[in-house]
Amino acid sequence: MTGTPNNPYFADDTLPRFADITPAHAQAAVPQLLEEAKKAFTEFEATVEPTWEGIFDRLRLLTEPLERAWHVTSHLMGVRNSDELREVYEGLQPQMVQFFSTIGQSEATYKALNDLRDSDAWRELNATQKRMVEKEELGMKLSGIGLEGEEKERFNQIQMELAELSTSFSNR
Repeated sequence: MTGTPNNPYFADDTLPRFADITPAHAQAAVPQLLEEAKKAFTEFEATVEPTWEGIFDRLRLLTEPLERAWHVTSHLMGVRNSDELREVYEGLQPQMVQFFSTIGQSEATYKALNDLRDSDAWRELNATQKRMVEKEELGMKLSGIGLEGEEKERFNQIQMELAELSTSFSNR
């Protein structure tokens, strides 16, 4: 992860420095982290292996910086909402929804999960890991993995509208 040393989003602190974060920091950091996550996810899809480490560990590593930044931004929307922050958040939200929809509808990830379930490695997973695989498969089904064509486009459009309505409701 690259970034500027003056941007709190890129600090190595364990906890976010909320008092130091401005909307401009979010505007600079989130798109950069999103681009890095997109590139990493493209590589992930091309090389995903049907193992616990190959799926869950890699996904966590590639999404964690972006998720953290977005959670910080979302938290600030709830506790320090301002016109400037709303503008930044609303400008970034469609890209975030699209990216996480892409992950939820990844054929390569879904296939790897199914292959893991059908492999000898499945027996070596503990109950928690097995449940996480099952929950991830269910989450992907609920995210539209089984949809195609116009149905998939409409589902993604509804996801975007839902995010916009949720933000609009929170702002009021």
